[in-house]
Amino acid sequence: MKVLIISHNPITDYNNMGKTLLSLFSEFSEEELIQLYIYPTIPNLKKCGSYFRITDKEVLKSIFTLNSAGKKIERQEIHSDNKLYQNNKEELIFQNKNKSKYIKLICRSILWKLGHWKSLELSNWLNIEKPDCIFVAPGSSLFFYHVVTYISQKLDVPVVSYICDDFYFSSITPSLIGRFYMRFLRKEIKKRITKSKTVLTICEELTDAYIKEFGCDAKTVSTGTNFCITDSIPKVKQETIAYFGGLSINRDLSLSHIGEALDRINETDNTHYRLEIYASIQAKEQGKVFEHIKSIQMMNIIPGSKVFEAMQSYRLLIHAESFQPQDRLRVRYSISTKIADSLASGVCLLAYGPQDIASIQYLKKNACAAVVTDRKDLEDTIRRLMDSGKLRSNYADKARIVASKNHDSTKQSRMVKRILKGCIEHESIAD
Repeated sequence: MKVLIISHNPITDYNNMGKTLLSLFSEFSEEELIQLYIYPTIPNLKKCGSYFRITDKEVLKSIFTLNSAGKKIERQEIHSDNKLYQNNKEELIFQNKNKSKYIKLICRSILWKLGHWKSLELSNWLNIEKPDCIFVAPGSSLFFYHVVTYISQKLDVPVVSYICDDFYFSSITPSLIGRFYMRFLRKEIKKRITKSKTVLTICEELTDAYIKEFGCDAKTVSTGTNFCITDSIPKVKQETIAYFGGLSINRDLSLSHIGEALDRINETDNTHYRLEIYASIQAKEQGKVFEHIKSIQMMNIIPGSKVFEAMQSYRLLIHAESFQPQDRLRVRYSISTKIADSLASGVCLLAYGPQDIASIQYLKKNACAAVVTDRKDLEDTIRRLMDSGKLRSNYADKARIVASKNHDSTKQSRMVKRILKGCIEHESIAD
């Protein structure tokens, strides 16, 4: 079996989607995987037997030069110290991706419509590799669905769609241009889902919603942790808690509530509790909301391979979601990739967010984290957790059980392998 993965990001350990793919395909050999991606980066892991990359910059240049966009990534280009951005210019572009979001998405779709990316080099690469099926991880970019349609028609092999971030139900926008864009995006999502052999989603709620809406074959594959699930609870003396993750979708506001609660506790109890936030460089602008909070400290980003060790040095880990109505709709079917790693770490997790979204419901249902759904309860919950090692241990023990059951990357990857093999065999019988 050979699987063609089509995604925005390559398989890596330096960003969330890259790590999610790494977990999903952990039980696959290099010979079983090839990948086509569009992000302007180079993988830092040799997980696939071959990579082909087409970037926006190359597509734009192709319009004026008439040269073809895209190239095969040579194996000697893949190094363990490769980073998310190859240069500062690309970093600045992607840092501001939420500014004028829908205008940029429309311009990007026009760019790919006009560009020369359907190249002989791409065709030759596909013909040489001869994948048996396609695993596609789409998102909010309209052009991406056109890329998938072109390649799936060219190869005529079964397609499995992986939905880890829902845009069909959840993207509600008040802007006129946003509604215009989403109308076309939903049409493309519907086409992709109905043409997929199987749809994999990140949580049961989303699986049920897609089955009800599209009548498709849908299955849940939980995000697996890329780390070994710890068999013991780390002994931590320091009075520090940590958040690892992005600050988008107003998560920074919820983190500021936690910081303000820590400030009040420190002032009344004469403690020195601190919240350390590990977020990408692009979060600096969002981090301004923390400037008045003494207990919050923004930390430098650390390599993916060091994250788990860093997690285990803290007394508490934080998962936070926004309470803003529009944000709640946006993440109602999302379960953060950091949740799997946090549950596996042996460190108590404190989750703060609205009770009507999937991640909070999941943690509350499994009783594997301290869950706060009302801001007024933050101070008391944090104080009890920081004071009681037994309470933290109880949550951490339950978390490790849930991690073993639902977030073992070996189990999840083997499930993906069975599903893909089933799709290929069913297609062969049908032929």
